[in-house]
Amino acid sequence: MKERLSFGGIREKGDSPEDFLDQFIFDMREDIAEAEQATRKMIVEEKLLLKRIRNAKEKLEKRQKQALEALELGKEDLARRALEDKNLIAQEIKQLESLYESTSRQVNQLREKVKELKAYYQDLQLKRDAFKTKSTAADVTTELYQLKTSTSTGENNAALPSTDEVEMELKKLKDMINKNK
Repeated sequence: MKERLSFGGIREKGDSPEDFLDQFIFDMREDIAEAEQATRKMIVEEKLLLKRIRNAKEKLEKRQKQALEALELGKEDLARRALEDKNLIAQEIKQLESLYESTSRQVNQLREKVKELKAYYQDLQLKRDAFKTKSTAADVTTELYQLKTSTSTGENNAALPSTDEVEMELKKLKDMINKNK
């Protein structure tokens, strides 16, 4: 069983929202892999049903020929048994075809769900990336504010970047944010 983070768990454990998003996306990727595996299993089942239907139809034709040959030879009892078997096979074919149609619908539904999950997953990745970019920008803005505050209070300014460097860094961050919108 997977251990998933909860919103409350983030506060309790001290995990960041980025960690929560990363875990959620990781879990979703696993869910998609499981859904794809289930779809593949259903496709295999669908193909097996088709093979069983083909085999049953061949058997049906064989029984029809056997019944005709038995009648030509005057063996009515053998012909009757071949026709009875043919009727049972025809019923089996109907059941297999019904099962195949149901399985085929399920495969199509699973494919659509996997497609939707993948689209949602990609959207979440983009939103997570945008969130991380905004979070980084907020952290940098906070650091810059703290630097500005410390310079106005007269603390040691020797290791501080120049105003031009700060402006260039802010421009880069704004560009990153605009790209992720």
